[in-house]
This record gives sequence, C-alpha cells and structure tokens, in this order.
Amino acid sequence: MQHNIQKSVELHLQSGHDTVYLYNLGYRGKYSLLPKARYGNTRYDLGVAHVDELEFILSSAFTADRWEPGHPDLETVEDLVTLWTNFATHGNPTPEAETPTPQGVVWPTAGANKDAITYYVFDHSPPPAEPIYGVRPLRISVVPDKFKDRMDLWDSLPLKENQ
Repeated sequence: MQHNIQKSVELHLQSGHDTVYLYNLGYRGKYSLLPKARYGNTRYDLGVAHVDELEFILSSAFTADRWEPGHPDLETVEDLVTLWTNFATHGNPTPEAETPTPQGVVWPTAGANKDAITYYVFDHSPPPAEPIYGVRPLRISVVPDKFKDRMDLWDSLPLKENQ
C-alpha cells in the first residue's frame, strides 16, 4: 500500500499541490490493533496497523486513564492531537508562531526536498532508550526517501502502470 500512497503524493506534487504532508506511523502503543501475530509457535512482528493512530487522536480525558502515569503513549496522544489540531486550524501541522512543535521537529511538506519524498516519522526511540511499561518512548524525525528501496522495486516491475 505504501507504493500507492507515495505515487499519489507524487502526482499531487506534480500537479502543483505543494502543501501535501506525509507521515509514517511506526510507533506501536499499548492498545495497538495488531499485536504480534502467531503462526504455530512462531511470533511475527507485523508492525503497526493502518488505523493505529486513531487510538491516539481520538483519546480524550475520558480514556486517558487507560494508561499508567508516565506511559510513552501519553506523549504520543499529546503530540498527535497537537499536530492534527494545528493542521485543521492552520493548514499546517507545525505552524511557526503558534504552538511548540512536538520534540522540536518541524513537519515539512512531502515535496520540501526536491530530490526525495519527505516523511514525518513517528516511531520508537532506539536503544539505549529504556522501555517504560514495555514501550520505548516516541521519537519523531524527518526522513527523505524512507521507502526508496521498496519504491524502486515496485517501479522496476514490468507493470502497465510503469510503462
């Protein structure tokens, strides 16, 4: 599915729509919809489900007590709600003068880098970050060409769409 999303973004950018914001959610929270899958006695980490961000965006004061105090998911809730609210209010998830950006990372448009599609990435802080309640803290970063190898593979296939 990532190939279709990126191709859609590329078409929007080619058409002059220069305020496209693209993100990738790799942060798996406590209530992720896709726990580790099993096949026999083997567990597979299938990553994050398509709608896992809804757990964070649609959380409220009524559901926040589902997490233990200091759980990394609470920072994720705060950051995602801030970004989506900013986008709905200003048309930009990280407007310069309004509110501080989560973790100080400004969200550029997908076409900010002329040579690569730019992603705003939500994932887990890498080791040595210690897990809190079994979850490593949120890390936000900007990554150009996050899926370059995957895109190149799909673009190289002899498909009608690639002609």
